[in-house]
This record gives sequence, C-alpha cells and structure tokens, in this order.
Amino acid sequence: MIRLQPRSMAGLLVLGLVALCASATSGQPGAPVPPPIASVHIPGLITAPLPLHITRSSRSRFTLDAIVIRPDQPGRFPLAVLTHGEPYDFAETKAWLPTIMIFPAIMLAQHGYAAVAFLRRGFGTSDGPYVEDHGPGRGGPGGYCGPRHYLTAAQASADDVLGALSVLRTEPWVDPQRTLLVGQSSGGVAVTAAAGRDSSGIAGIVSFAPGRGSMDMNTLCKPDLVFNMWHTLGRSVRVPSLWIFAQNDQYFSPTIADLLFNAYTSAGAPAKFVETPPFGSDGHMLFYWAPPQTWWPPVSTFLDGIHMPTRTVVDLPPQLEQRLGEPISQ
Repeated sequence: MIRLQPRSMAGLLVLGLVALCASATSGQPGAPVPPPIASVHIPGLITAPLPLHITRSSRSRFTLDAIVIRPDQPGRFPLAVLTHGEPYDFAETKAWLPTIMIFPAIMLAQHGYAAVAFLRRGFGTSDGPYVEDHGPGRGGPGGYCGPRHYLTAAQASADDVLGALSVLRTEPWVDPQRTLLVGQSSGGVAVTAAAGRDSSGIAGIVSFAPGRGSMDMNTLCKPDLVFNMWHTLGRSVRVPSLWIFAQNDQYFSPTIADLLFNAYTSAGAPAKFVETPPFGSDGHMLFYWAPPQTWWPPVSTFLDGIHMPTRTVVDLPPQLEQRLGEPISQ
C-alpha cells in the first residue's frame, strides 16, 4: 500500500465552474450536482456533448448522456472512459449531468486523452430503466439490508461500459487500441467488470473508491457477497488496476477498503492500492471535488508503468491553472 503525503495544489480551470459547483453541491454524500455544459470553455480543448447511441440487439437500443473533452488538435488520441458512482438516495441522481466528472476529464484531456464521461442507464437523462438493482433497500446508514445480487449488478453496469466503448472506438479522434477505464465507487466496479469480459485495447483501470454494498463507512450489507463479487471479478481481470481511497472515505473505511482490495487481488488480478490524505468531509468525493493534483501524481506514475501518456499537451493560462488548485467545498 502506498500512502501519500499532502502536496501543493495546482490544477485546471473551467470558467465559472468552481463557483457554480460550490453553490450547487447538495451537502448529501454521493450527490454532486453539475453545472450546465454551456458554462464550460477551456482554451486548447474541445468540450462538447456526445450522446452515445448504443445497440445491443434488435430489441435493445438506448442512449447514454455523455460529454467529450479532448485536445483541440488533429490526430487520434488514447481514449479515457469515465463513469460515476451512486448515492444512498438514488433519487438524487436524476439531477446529474456528465459534467459531474468534468475535473478528472479535463485533467486527462490536458495530458493528451480523448476523455469521455458518461452516465449509465437510469442516471440523469440517460435512457432507463436503472439496470443495476442489487436487491431490496438502498442501503446507507439505518437502511435495510435485504438479499443482494452484487455480481449481477456489476455485469449490468459493465454492459453500459462495453456499449460505450463499441461506439467511441469508431470516432475518428480515438485510438481504439489504447483505452483507459476510469470509475468511481460503483463505477469502479462497472469498469472492472467490463475489463473482465473484454480487455481488448484496454491498457489499464483507475478506480476511485471502487465498491458496492456500503451501509456506512464501517459496514457492508452481506459482506461475504461483496467479497465474493470482487474475488470473482479478480479471477477474470488481467488488466492492471490502480485503486485510490481517501483516508476519510465515508462509504468505505480504510479497513474495509483493504478487505475489498485483498478479495480482488487474491484471485490473481494485478492491482496497486493508494491511500490519499483526508479530503473534505467525505473522501468518497475525491474524484469529483478534489483538485486534480491531489490524485494525479499516483495516477501519472501508474500510467507511466502501463506506457500511457502523462505529458502535458495543452498548457492552460496561469490564472486558470491557479483557480482549480483550490478544493470545492462539500
């Protein structure tokens, strides 16, 4: 396990984004509320909505809400696909837009990736229904812990990741042979399950606080089933992964994070674990609200190790860099 020391914060700026995000945050763990895409302008990068029209069969067609952020340059770029977690109160997700993931998407785009952040089925304005139901009750503090089907939910979410990949790899600005999967919480489970089913072209996985089944930071609903899910996924995934947890994650404590990681790697999956210092009131939100340089050093080291880009290809104006060096209040 690698434990990071606090670093000086430097980062990115989306014009007006910091203030918008800070004012829009609901204060409920796991419920980031994004700014409108129209407010985003980033010199040197192309930022645009990108609906993903996915066909799985003649009777299964759906559209996922997404945005793309990529260098405003010719050529094909490594693809970074980003997907989200979910809060204890699923109803909050109806307000979500793909811009909840805009900070990590910008960071990756600035370093030469075509970053696509998308919402899975049932979230925000993506087509439904929600297909990741893993049992009765939503969990969370004081919630009901009924029967659970974590692996089924993982594979349902993986369908959306694989569907997104099939569409995105046809884009003229994508290098289809170099893909990075990035997920937070249940999104980390989704990208892991996707890589276990089809790893072609996937160089690595970056998971921020990956997991399911949280009742609170110290309790899992049906923990044996959670560990079994990770062990099963670990048997099928041979793509290297980086797991990132903050010390004050309010969904998965350091002890639980270690148990999840051990269940995964004991099955043979190659992975590294990084623990960051506490972030805000809930480290589970690191992916959304932390200055990107909080987590970029271990990510860049991981990317170097799998021969993926880490060099800055888009230099932003210094005054813009400074603004996103500041964390957003939760």
